[in-house]
Amino acid sequence: MNHLQEPLVSIGIPVFNGAVHLESTVNSLLRQSHKNIELIVSDNASTDDSAKIAAMFASEDSRVKLIKNNENLGLMNNFNQVLQESSGEFFMWASSDDLHSKDFIKECVCSLIANPNAVLCQTRVAVCLETKERVIFYSNLNSFSDKTRVEARYKETLYNFPAVAIYGMYRAKFAKKIPGFRNFPGGDLLWVQELSLAGNFIQNENTLFQYIARKEWNSFESDLKNLGTQSYKFKNSTIRALNTLFDRVKSIRRSQTSNVSKARLIVIAVQYSISTIFVRGFLKALGYLGTAEWVRVFKNKLYWKFLHNSNTEVVNQALFQTRVINPTIGVM
Repeated sequence: MNHLQEPLVSIGIPVFNGAVHLESTVNSLLRQSHKNIELIVSDNASTDDSAKIAAMFASEDSRVKLIKNNENLGLMNNFNQVLQESSGEFFMWASSDDLHSKDFIKECVCSLIANPNAVLCQTRVAVCLETKERVIFYSNLNSFSDKTRVEARYKETLYNFPAVAIYGMYRAKFAKKIPGFRNFPGGDLLWVQELSLAGNFIQNENTLFQYIARKEWNSFESDLKNLGTQSYKFKNSTIRALNTLFDRVKSIRRSQTSNVSKARLIVIAVQYSISTIFVRGFLKALGYLGTAEWVRVFKNKLYWKFLHNSNTEVVNQALFQTRVINPTIGVM
């Protein structure tokens, strides 16, 4: 496939104070072997040089477009904006500090063209701490390979969709049909869950994407702040649980599936919500017993039994414990 025949791929980079890594991220995308791209950088009223860096690239390469928000729209709304501003047949989000191998776009495009019933393609992902040399774990979509029935695929998305797969490649016409990321915690995953009702999720077996995790995780409170002031009403865990369940039911009802399938999907969503509330409530109750070693050990066992994502291949057990397991089970 020569460059003139390549389908247009839109890349959305929602950025807020990402100047430290933005230049290397944009360079890794502009150097892709698939050349027919548009790169949309939406600066969310940054106070650093993010907009200046993006403007420099836009002046040098016609494929780069800068959207400069005069006020912070909130994290989710900024993600939604770059999708709606895109014009490509395929679309992908890119974080301002992640790295893509030069064939990432080409391989994902080829996989989607070869699989017309697929709406999302992701490669294997190396999740790293600060630099690509410090790999914490590898993320994959292995468990989705045989999930071609909508009920099975939706259930798998609830239980085993790896969050970093959000940064895969989508068929834009399906991505744009769905209401955007919800402006509350987990709103991006709810979007993906609804997308699973439209088509298959596939994987390229090569590791072509390095997700660079920050030195420190954001706290739950800071995540809420990044979403905008309205998100504070979701600080209560019960309200969040009910809100996400209602959103899933609405997503199922507006999907293009049969009424019988919709009924089955709603049962799956309710069962998942109940199990999640129970497990997380139990973990919280254990926390009131103190910091005894047996509590930590028991929580760890609960994590591996009920909460561990089967599409995760742990590389560094110590880092995985501190960066993934401990925050999940409430151990500091």
